[in-house]
Amino acid sequence: MGVQVLILASADIGGVLLLTSSFDYLGLGVQAPTPSWGLLISEGQKYVREAPYLALIPGIAIFLVVIGANLVSQRFTSERELSTLRRRKKARA
Repeated sequence: MGVQVLILASADIGGVLLLTSSFDYLGLGVQAPTPSWGLLISEGQKYVREAPYLALIPGIAIFLVVIGANLVSQRFTSERELSTLRRRKKARA
């Protein structure tokens, strides 16, 4: 039961982060004094010619966290499948 929760949670982290960042970028999420990656991208977009890193760094951070969460979820899933296969082999023997 605990492994299933970890798989679902790690799989959902990426989607939730993308959703909240998108809302914040569009101005539908948190407001200016509260830091958010979507809000940082939105504010950094104004200065993209002078300082492109203001928009790029939060975007890269979102990308890395989403990829990392997906890799963790994939790892939990493969470990669970391997343990299920091992139990089936023991049951047959």
